Amino acid sequence: LFLGGDVTLDQPWQIPQPKVIYDVSYFDNSQQNYLVSNFSYSKGLGNLMFQYASLKAIANARNASLVVPLSSTLRRAFELNATFISDKVADQLLERTANVTFETKTCCSFVKIPAPPDRKISVVLGYMQNPLYFSPDSEALVRKEFTFLDAVQKQALNFMSSLSARRALQRARPLWITGKPGDEAFEMEPDALSDDLYYIGVHVRRGIDIEMNERNRKHGHVAAPADYYKKAMALAKGDRENVVFVVCSDNIAWAQKNLPTYEKGTIFYCPGKYREVEMAILAQCDALVLSTGTFSWWTGFLNQKATKIIYYSGWPRPGSDLMKMVNKTEFFPSSWTPLA
Repeated sequence: LFLGGDVTLDQPWQIPQPKVIYDVSYFDNSQQNYLVSNFSYSKGLGNLMFQYASLKAIANARNASLVVPLSSTLRRAFELNATFISDKVADQLLERTANVTFETKTCCSFVKIPAPPDRKISVVLGYMQNPLYFSPDSEALVRKEFTFLDAVQKQALNFMSSLSARRALQRARPLWITGKPGDEAFEMEPDALSDDLYYIGVHVRRGIDIEMNERNRKHGHVAAPADYYKKAMALAKGDRENVVFVVCSDNIAWAQKNLPTYEKGTIFYCPGKYREVEMAILAQCDALVLSTGTFSWWTGFLNQKATKIIYYSGWPRPGSDLMKMVNKTEFFPSSWTPLA
């Protein structure tokens, strides 16, 4: 679900169709400044969002338009304010500008981008997975860019609005009328359909990219263990009674087996079909328990209503190459709560 390797623009909802440049000569005649990059490093939603957000902030500072391939799967979720080009033109632009390209060498370290050369088209390459590229100065710009499409937001809101009734039904007691439970007769608690529910979003990343990919594991990626979720969910819940956990995961079977058990009507699982909808769902919650990775990070960033956001402090693996690249003080907002 969250890897994105097989994600294409085949979503069942309509997306905006922007103006597209199919001829590279267009740029020869344009007087505008442009920022170009290579968006093929990763198809993961969170990774793409970091790359786009960082580049958008740089482009804005340069009074330039960010150039994005029409095939970008970010279009499934957001209506981006960018200059769209065909994949062919994207390749041609990168070839043309190979000798004036600046590349960030590590995934997650913040480096100062030098002033662009005296030309209309500049190129910056890299994963750029560090919020310092756009925060705090361009946070408002990034949030505006990453406003979910109405079709995505509607699916998320429909799911969230269904939880109160589903909770009431799961907690209802069957009435014994003739000595047997009657399927059509239930007794619900007086506050069963309460609107005063506290939704805690839980993102569980336990997919093959973490569990089975030896390269990622060696690099320093780790999955948050079951004990972390137990403690984090308890911390997020506190002494609240009317709590609903909303779990989104790339491995539902693992989550169902390893997450703590609560009374009926307390834990619900996201539909698991579309990663954009999952992120939009988590962005609606009142508190968040994050997993590792950029998808989780963006759910926290885009959620502006959460009273508590908890993240796994055991990532990256201590002593790993990735640990040397990630400055946790830069990466995680100080308002978030670390938990091992």
